[in-house]
Order: sequence, then structure tokens, then C-alpha cells
Amino acid sequence: MIGFVRYVVTLTLCLTSVVSTRAADESVTAKDAIRRHSEAVAQIRSYHLRIEKHSSHLLGLPDSNSLRFGPFLIGSDDADGRLVHESTTEIWQAGSQRHWIDRTFFTAGEKGVMDYGEQGLVRDHSLHGSSFLFLSGWDWEHPPAQVPLDIARSWDEVASVNCSISATDPILMEDQSSMDRAMMYWDLLPGWSLAKVAEVCELVELPQSDSTVTRLQILSVPTPNTFATNVWRYVDGTSIDVGAVIELDHKHGWLISRFEGGPGPSPLIRRARQFHQTESGFWYVSEWEFLDMGRRRNVISIPICEVNQEFTQDKLQVQFPDGARVNDDVSGRIHIWGAGGPRESFSNSEDYLNYQKNYVIKLQRGGQQQLPAAKAQSATHWIIFVNVVFVALIALFTYLRRRVSRRP
Repeated sequence: MIGFVRYVVTLTLCLTSVVSTRAADESVTAKDAIRRHSEAVAQIRSYHLRIEKHSSHLLGLPDSNSLRFGPFLIGSDDADGRLVHESTTEIWQAGSQRHWIDRTFFTAGEKGVMDYGEQGLVRDHSLHGSSFLFLSGWDWEHPPAQVPLDIARSWDEVASVNCSISATDPILMEDQSSMDRAMMYWDLLPGWSLAKVAEVCELVELPQSDSTVTRLQILSVPTPNTFATNVWRYVDGTSIDVGAVIELDHKHGWLISRFEGGPGPSPLIRRARQFHQTESGFWYVSEWEFLDMGRRRNVISIPICEVNQEFTQDKLQVQFPDGARVNDDVSGRIHIWGAGGPRESFSNSEDYLNYQKNYVIKLQRGGQQQLPAAKAQSATHWIIFVNVVFVALIALFTYLRRRVSRRP
């Protein structure tokens, strides 16, 4: 009997030890959660995102019941009101190369709402080292009828296309990249990772009933390089919200799944609505919403997310359309673009205008300087004309010969 009691006690102690060990393994401290989040972020080498923004309360619109704009309802006070597809951004990032395309459908400001139609206003950008390429007024999905562009035959298209090459600050690359990662909830703020915030701020862990979530709060901000208002604290020019609550989701790649902060009794809330995992195993927030004063302000969805994929050069750099004028601010030259590079270059605007003037004059006098496409078209017309005349002559000769042969 005594032996049996000892066996039961020993077994109970062993089971208790195992349970305690598992509980200790499953508990995650704030420091561990931040470390695991940072380790996941550090593995990102390249990514491709498609970010879609839908808004029910656009900046600059009145806060009255609603404002109708065509078939859309804008400025709704209803938290579940209809959402307007405001913009779509597609981004490719690999190392120091970055390419993004903004397609804006609606904007709102002091002068009211701008509607850019079903195709939207398209702006194409890319960064490569210290070079910045910009293209506006050209939509590769819906190009103009005149292709390639020609200053004599399609002046309207040429005038509406804005192409440029300029130098840029490398810091812009990192700022833009961190904004995208903040959209994915990898970073807390544009340019500020969670690890950086933990270095300059005091973070404390808050109680949480869900063991798969770590809740952190920004308790205070140190005084060096800091100035304060009644609400915000600014560190190196970046606003840090003291009192903000951050949640890390253990089950979904240690993502920042919720951020709550801001002045007033109704704080700003960013919360994840859906999660997705890429083929390479990375988690990201595929849909999140931003609420202000309890109303849905905008919803961000990411239908495409590829991490650590190889991208070809055409995906990482703006491709200028054939025939477009490109202003090169780095070299001070003006280019007429061809297939994959400048077709002709001019040292200044005066030389370009003289070329343009002479080009049009020569076309008017005899079409000697037509583009290859135009030359090919003229040659085709000439060949068709010669063939028609030749067939007509043969038919006429045959007809006359038969009439002569029928005479007695």
C-alpha cells in the first residue's frame, strides 16, 4: 500500500513538472516577442505587393450624412457604409531596386472630389541606386491608339506623357520600403521598426487573456532628441504616441495585428481583419482597417504578396514608351526614347525644338523622315497599288485580244 502511494505521488510530481515546463515554454515575454518579430522581418530580402485602398470617409469632404458622386456614396457617416475604391499601388522591391505604380481613382481636397475614371490616374516610379525614373500619363494596360509615339502624328499623346530621369536621395528608398512593410504590419511606423521603438522607448507588457497574443504599451519616451506636445512625443522628427497599445500575433508570424493610440476618448485603431501566408512561409495581413472615432475610415487589402522571389529587370524599373520625350535632369539632356533606351539625344531644349521643327517641315515637304512604321505602311500601299494596276492591264489586254480574234 505504501509503495502504491509513493508511486502515485511520484507520478503526480512528474506530471506537474511536465505541465509546468510546457507552460514555461509557451509563455512569451515582451523581449522574446519583439526578438521573434524582428527575426521574421530580417528574413525579407525582396517582395511584390499589390495594395488596394477603399475609403468611406475621404479627407476634405463634409461630415454630413453622405455625398453622392455618380454611382458612389462618399463621406458616409455609417461605419458599414459603402466603400469607394480610392487607389491601387503595385510594388516590386529587391535590394536597392524599387519599382511602384500608383493608380488613383478618386482624390478629395479643398476643391472637391476628382474622379479619374475607371482606368484611374497612373503614375509609374522606380528607384535604382541614385537614379529616379518617373512616368505619368501613360497606362501600359490601356495604351493610346498611336504607338509608337510620334511628335508629328500624335502630338496629343506626346504632350500628355511626362517622362523624366533625376537624382534622388537614397533615404527615400528606405522610407518608401518601410511604409510598405508598415502596410504589411512588419513595421510599426514608416521608418520605425518595432525593435527601434523598443530601443528608444519604454515598453511594458500588458495582461492578455489570449496566450497567443502579446500586448505591449509605450509607457514613456526618453528625453534626448525629444520634444513634446500635450499629446505626442517626437523622437528624431518622428511622432511616438505615448500610451499606444501594440499587439503581436504569435500564430501569424509575430505580426503587429493591432495598434491603438492617439488623442481623445476615441483613439485611432488599426486592426488586422485577415491573414495570409505566402508559398515561402511568410505571414502578412491581407486586409486591415483603420478606424477613427469608431467609424471605418479606410480598408486596405493586399490581394498579392510575394516574398523573396526573383524579379526580372522589367519588373524593377520603369519602361518608357517608344517615341516619348524623356527629360534627363542628371545629364541635362533630352532623349527621344526607343526600344530599351534613347533613340536620339539632345544637349539642350533649343536643339530639341530645332529638331522637332525640322522634323515636321520635312514631313510636310515629302515625308522623308517618317518613322519606320510609317515607311512600312507607305510601302505596303504602294505595292498594293502597283498590283492592282498590273491586274487591270492584264484584264484589259485579254479583253482587247478576244475582241480582235472574233472579227471576221
